[in-house]
Amino acid sequence: MEYGKITREAKGVDPLQPYTAILGNGGIIAAPTDTVYGLMADASHKKAVRKLFAIKKRDPKKPTPLFIHSIAATKKNAHISKEQEMFLNKVWPGSVTAVCFLKENTLLDTRVTAKKGKRKTVALRIPNTRFLTQLLSSHKKPLAQTSANPSSLTPALSAQEVISYFNNQVHKPDLVVESRKKMNTTPSTIIDMTETPWNIVRKGVISKKLAIIFKKHGVSLQ
Repeated sequence: MEYGKITREAKGVDPLQPYTAILGNGGIIAAPTDTVYGLMADASHKKAVRKLFAIKKRDPKKPTPLFIHSIAATKKNAHISKEQEMFLNKVWPGSVTAVCFLKENTLLDTRVTAKKGKRKTVALRIPNTRFLTQLLSSHKKPLAQTSANPSSLTPALSAQEVISYFNNQVHKPDLVVESRKKMNTTPSTIIDMTETPWNIVRKGVISKKLAIIFKKHGVSLQ
């Protein structure tokens, strides 16, 4: 397990190259998000997703949400109506995860998708941090992501906590990214958009602005 730092972009140097190289080769990165520290893997790389579940000790029947870099990328992987697109444009980037029906021709590993009746679903979010925005844009593929902790333990809030969790484990991240950014311990709000009206599956911090947007689109906060 290597230990890295988020560095400023140097002239003529791509600061994200080490991270995208790890992801492209099926590696796992532990990095700060706009909530807690997260474990991330290329969602289309079967060995990487398998390793992510092994590190987390996660139930293979429990899919992970995905980080994605744009609405356009979302529409390539999920069925998005015009109303859903309008809503997501208002709440993303941010801590709102949307559960949508999966498109049939995606290359995503099956462990990041769920079944609902005869169809498959996927949970997507554009995170609100500069580092992840740039990483996702550079890697150009969705990232399977979950909080950086073994299942049943509390999420890590620093690089040091990630290292203490996994340093002596058989399965561990390939790189831990350090940041001085203060973590938000509240997880994202998850909205199931496969039913009408849309339903909040998990309630995170909902600002007044978000509450207004939710109300406009018929999402109940109760």
